[in-house]
Amino acid sequence: MSSGPPEDASEVAPQAPRRPVPHAPIGLAKLSPSRLSDGALFALVTAVVFVTRLPFLGNGYGIDADAWRLVRAGQQLAQTGDYHTSRLPGYPIPEVSLAVLYHGGPWLTNGVSALLSGVAVAFFALVMRHLGNPYATLAAVGLALAPVVYVASVQTMDYMWALAFAMASVYTLTRDRPLLAGILLGLAAGCRVTSLVLLLPFLAYVLWPPRPPGLSRFLVKLIAASLGTFLAAYAVVLVTLRGNVLPDLAPVHRTALATAIRGTFDVWGVLGLLAIGGALVATIAVAIVRGRRAAYDARGYGKVIAMCTVALVTYAAVYLRAPLDASYLIPALPFALLLLARIPRPAFTVVCAALIVSPFVFTLTDVAAGPRTQRSVIVRGRIFIDRNRRLGAMRTIHQIESACSDMHQPSVLVAGWYKPWLDVLDGGRVGQCTVVLSVTPEELAGYQTDGVGVWVVPKVKDYVEHMTGVDLDPPAAQPLDVTPAPADDAGQ
Repeated sequence: MSSGPPEDASEVAPQAPRRPVPHAPIGLAKLSPSRLSDGALFALVTAVVFVTRLPFLGNGYGIDADAWRLVRAGQQLAQTGDYHTSRLPGYPIPEVSLAVLYHGGPWLTNGVSALLSGVAVAFFALVMRHLGNPYATLAAVGLALAPVVYVASVQTMDYMWALAFAMASVYTLTRDRPLLAGILLGLAAGCRVTSLVLLLPFLAYVLWPPRPPGLSRFLVKLIAASLGTFLAAYAVVLVTLRGNVLPDLAPVHRTALATAIRGTFDVWGVLGLLAIGGALVATIAVAIVRGRRAAYDARGYGKVIAMCTVALVTYAAVYLRAPLDASYLIPALPFALLLLARIPRPAFTVVCAALIVSPFVFTLTDVAAGPRTQRSVIVRGRIFIDRNRRLGAMRTIHQIESACSDMHQPSVLVAGWYKPWLDVLDGGRVGQCTVVLSVTPEELAGYQTDGVGVWVVPKVKDYVEHMTGVDLDPPAAQPLDVTPAPADDAGQ
């Protein structure tokens, strides 16, 4: 019997009609991030990141007094035409920009920070994609929701301004466009001077084999464009301050434990840090069992590893020089994720997932604050703590304004770190009360001679006394009748 097809087609048994197969709407598959063009991916990531910030943009310009100082610098420039730096060494690009933006209030200025965080993360996603790393979008969302990035992106600070230009610079550098990379890096340094240290990892990337053709010309374009753009942006600071731009570099005295917690848990969150630690342990185990290449695929990745390693070492040194704020480490996070991107995919996926959850749940601060129920520890994350602190601080400010408004004779209020808040909201004067940061012994004696009442916000009294050595107990100064809200933890 022949096994071939029948000669007569009529001998073929009729087949039952096939059921229609459900399918996705036309074009839906093209919306997958891996199928999007670079421009579409950039727009999608920027939009998604911006939306995640919307619920947290209100309640003032931020808990850090530096945010209010930044707004005040823009406010003064708009009102007087004179440039005053918010703090040394100067942050000219956001300061000058805020001369226009401050008119829109916190929702606009915080919203710009949120938008720039989306731009920074979008460029990071493009860098991941261009370097052949899988899960570029997942890594981008992980970066966007890393606790230190999330909190910094919903207040009027300069971190996201600098990060957006820095990530754009990294992207153009990896596309072998040294002139544009240098210009963007110079703009990042015009937002935060410390961004200029990225020249070191950039040089490591360029000099690591394979080197670009015309190496000398490449380096000249990169370095000259970076320094030239920075100096152009920074000229207003140099002229205004006549070159006296160096901040106080006095050593910061913090315990090693406090420095370590601030530089780890405050950056990644508890879940994020645990996931990173677990991923590294798993990677080492894979290397032992299956070999180094199975644990970390570094093929064709040498330039990136060199750049990321130098960037992490450099920013760690910057942070350790003055471990005041975990936000100083924000520029290092993208490079850390670029290094982790070549560990086994399941481990990297867990790291990104942990970072996405981390700002919403479980913080080390909650655990160390005292006895709490398990429920409160689980549901309270860094982003919610920041929101509550801002609400509390604004309530305290309103109490200060109310108490000062009831004064009927010229007075002075020693407000400490609340001064930048009152400068922005009230121009540094509430009714008959002039707001000052602190007082010297000579100033205090002058006020007493002139019959000017001196008041002090109770919460800042110890801080001011420690900084100035001035005794602000009665009768030298009277405590203002203010009860700080429980969540008020305004920073200096």
